[in-house]
Amino acid sequence: MFERSAADRSLVADAELVVSELVTNAIIHANSEPLLEVHVHPDRVRIEVYDAAPDLPVEREPAPREPGGRGIRVVSELSSRWGSAPCGSGKVVWAEIDR
Repeated sequence: MFERSAADRSLVADAELVVSELVTNAIIHANSEPLLEVHVHPDRVRIEVYDAAPDLPVEREPAPREPGGRGIRVVSELSSRWGSAPCGSGKVVWAEIDR
C-alpha cells in the first residue's frame, strides 16, 4: 500500500479547500457552471476554474460578522500564488500550491 507523507496530506487538504472556494465563487458570483482543471506538476499543483462572468475577483476585508466574503482571502493564504484573467466572455481564476 502506498503511504502518503504528512506534506502530501497537507497539500491535498489545501488543494481541496482552494478548489471548494474557487468553485463556490464561480457558482455564487458568476451564476454559471464552472469548469475545473487541476494540473499536477512535479513542483506544484495548479488549479484553474473557468466561469462565464467577466468580473475579476478581488480580495476584500469583510465585516467580522459578515457570513461570506473570505473565499479569495482563503485562496491567497493557502496558495503560493493566485490570479485571474479574462478568458473568452468570462474568466479563469487560478491558484498554484508549491509541493
